[in-house]
Amino acid sequence: QPLGAYSVCNLGAINLARFYDADKGDVAWDDLRQAVRYAVRFLDDVIDSTPYFFPENEAVQQGERRIGLGTMGIAELMIRLGIRYGSDESVEFIDRLYELIATETYEASIELAKEKGAFPNFDAEKFLESGYMQQMPEEIRQKIAEHGIRNVTLLTQAPTGTTGTMVNTSTGIEPFFSWVYYRKSRLGLHEEQVPLVREWYEQHPDAEELPDYFVTAMDLAPEDHVKVQAAIQRWVDSAISKTCNVPNEYTVEQVAKLYEYMYDLGCKGGTIYRDGSRDEQVLMLKGDERAEQEAEQVKQALEQAKSPQVQEAAHVDQVATPHHVYARPAKLLGATVSRQTPFGKAFITMNSDEAGQPFEVFITVGKAGSDLQADAEGLGR
Repeated sequence: QPLGAYSVCNLGAINLARFYDADKGDVAWDDLRQAVRYAVRFLDDVIDSTPYFFPENEAVQQGERRIGLGTMGIAELMIRLGIRYGSDESVEFIDRLYELIATETYEASIELAKEKGAFPNFDAEKFLESGYMQQMPEEIRQKIAEHGIRNVTLLTQAPTGTTGTMVNTSTGIEPFFSWVYYRKSRLGLHEEQVPLVREWYEQHPDAEELPDYFVTAMDLAPEDHVKVQAAIQRWVDSAISKTCNVPNEYTVEQVAKLYEYMYDLGCKGGTIYRDGSRDEQVLMLKGDERAEQEAEQVKQALEQAKSPQVQEAAHVDQVATPHHVYARPAKLLGATVSRQTPFGKAFITMNSDEAGQPFEVFITVGKAGSDLQADAEGLGR
């Protein structure tokens, strides 16, 4: 989310897949409306409950009351509805769905303004003259002019990579990466399968293949990715995260044309990822020989670690070997190496004692104060 000086991100996401009404074969529209309104109130309350690092952060956030409600699970929801991601039908459905989310979000913020007051920096004339507000229903514009609005921005489409994976749905506004794929973590590569596919085959045991509306990121034409982004961002007042996946053989000329297509559709920006263009990537397709070899090594190591012999040896070692805390000498010698990671360049320093034995390890990656750097520091310890 683009932020001014000392502004604060306050993001949340609704799992759209949870709002599929299986009995009606439709979206549970009323439940979704209610969830949106609850989410806006929740995120607004977070502003007042947050312990801020600096007074400047608190002052700016209290003045703006910026929130960013987004979604995940749109790809799963459309599969359950039998709608192919990236099709003309999906664009029409997305426009209806995200218009509802946007209008309900703004209605909720207006109600909060009536109850608690508009955000302190609110200026009705400037707020209503924005390009985004020009497309909002006139009824909402009139309410804002009369009552104000609680939050300066309300809608942000974040990637939700970890949270979407945690609840077993499609992440952000993306299609599923693949039905079977490898995810890279600290322990290496692990094979993962999309639960929705297993569920479908259990319900259709005689089926030989999935219906045509089951599509993955690499099944889609790059232009289909762009059409979905353009449809959703129409109803997003802040930032939007969307990756346009292209095959490894995609050329520079094709990339240029794709960016021109994004521009023609009015996209705020665009991210193109050519498969295999980085040495390391978080997700890899099944069938990648290197990925499969590494995943097999991790699998064998985990199985070996679970064996009774290893467990017994670990227990004996744990019992028999006392833990010693050694005083750190004032001076140690070592070396620092750099390694490229999916999160940027990491610098690893290892110092040794006088006997040449490793004594301490420091890992630096990411920005100072970030969760990533904190994790890296803990890993080094």
